[in-house]
Amino acid sequence: MSDLGEVLRRARLEKGLSLDELTEVTKIQKRYLEAVEDGNFDMLPGAFYTRAFIKNYADHVGLDSSQLLAQYMQAVPRTEIDHYANLKRTRPTVKRQIRWDGWLSKLLLFSFIGLICVVIYVFYVNKDDANTGEAVDSNKINQGIGVTGEDEEVNPPDESDEGGSDETDIDEPAPALTEPQLTLLSKDENVYIYEISNVDAVNLELVTKDRFWYEAFKLKDNGEQGDPISDALLASGQTLTFSDINGIYIRSAAFLATDFNVNGQPIDTSVLSSNTKIFIKKGATAPQ
Repeated sequence: MSDLGEVLRRARLEKGLSLDELTEVTKIQKRYLEAVEDGNFDMLPGAFYTRAFIKNYADHVGLDSSQLLAQYMQAVPRTEIDHYANLKRTRPTVKRQIRWDGWLSKLLLFSFIGLICVVIYVFYVNKDDANTGEAVDSNKINQGIGVTGEDEEVNPPDESDEGGSDETDIDEPAPALTEPQLTLLSKDENVYIYEISNVDAVNLELVTKDRFWYEAFKLKDNGEQGDPISDALLASGQTLTFSDINGIYIRSAAFLATDFNVNGQPIDTSVLSSNTKIFIKKGATAPQ
């Protein structure tokens, strides 16, 4: 029996307590109380419980538990102290795994959507460029209509003498030359009606300064819209001509982007409204 155990045993006996009674009040098993009194500390669960049992025992028999614990620390070699007494409780560190798979999926999804947008944009840009460069097929245009490029020249109609004779009567004065006269007969909102006089036929020339879409129709004898002639989207710098016709109805929303003349007489496009409809009919022929 150790000195510490003997001190505890004597104090218990002085209190008139049996081991069974002490077990009931301290809630320490009897065999552990016996081990404390006998100094058999290796039978206890560990150094932490050994100190707890000694403190509880001393408190219930009226002894100073702090002093007894100090005696216990001196009596028992440090090597017998259970490692649980100095165990530092540390919070486990959990490394968060970066879910690269989730981020990679989102990145691939957004990249795919962006690629689709780029493809659609390039498709429509190329489509607009193709429409802009579309030329009017001259084989589809009749009634003496022609379209030329920016660097091409428009051949004027042959104005050679139909008579084929160079002989003149010296006794008769030569006929006075009469210039074509272009007259605006009426204007009703976006409808303009012109008459070109002193000409044998209507010759129209239109040079584009930007993209230009139009529709052209023949004129009936009563001045109303007749059969369609042509329609197209022209690029900037192209020339559209209608030659040797009796009249024409042409409509467009972009006459401001053109230089427009009829038999050499210009039409002031700056005064034309949007979605303009222009009727041009042949008037009186110049006297021969």
